[in-house]
Amino acid sequence: MRKKKIIRLKVLYGVFLFILFLELLGSLGALIFGDTSAIRDAGLSNLFLVVLTTAAILSPWIVESRYKIDIPDFLEVLLLFMVFIAVVLGFMNDYYENVKGFDKFTHALSGVTISIVAFQTLYILNQSKDIAFKMGAFVMSVFAYTFAITLLVVWEFYEFFADTISYNIDASSARNMQRWQWINESLIFPQDYGLYDTMTDLWVGTVGAFVVVVVGYLLIKNKQSV
Repeated sequence: MRKKKIIRLKVLYGVFLFILFLELLGSLGALIFGDTSAIRDAGLSNLFLVVLTTAAILSPWIVESRYKIDIPDFLEVLLLFMVFIAVVLGFMNDYYENVKGFDKFTHALSGVTISIVAFQTLYILNQSKDIAFKMGAFVMSVFAYTFAITLLVVWEFYEFFADTISYNIDASSARNMQRWQWINESLIFPQDYGLYDTMTDLWVGTVGAFVVVVVGYLLIKNKQSV
């Protein structure tokens, strides 16, 4: 049974890597044959994302083989789909711009994924006989929650600096990760849309992480009481 799961996981990895290979070819084509600076810029950006995504997808394999750590299959699948949705669909295929609500869905999923990874990591460490200090359910929950929020904030830092640097290089840049170029049509929120986008991204990610840590806390407490 375990062997079949490993084969299915390898097939899934192969599918994702094949999709990335096709994206690589498209990025190189846009970079070499693009007839406008915007197309060439998109090709270069996607080329960087392909390399980054490939490294992210292969990292669980590298960690498992080098450090002899058995990462749960569900966690690998979750990470694969998170990377695929956020990078391949979101950035490379412009789902963030063209699909309404996709950005908020991705940030909520990020909060869920990061907190699950943190929880699972702490759980594995708790089971280790080499570690004398054992964490309780509450400590694990607080750590997973704060870890998720920290990474969500770091991502917003990245978006801010990416937009700022691009604008200073070329004021006509279409780089709009924080949606600062969009017009705020809200009758409730008075400031620019960029700030609204940043805060709602953090809110939905925080809510996603909170749901995970509450469920994780209850599951651990229930297991400890059995």
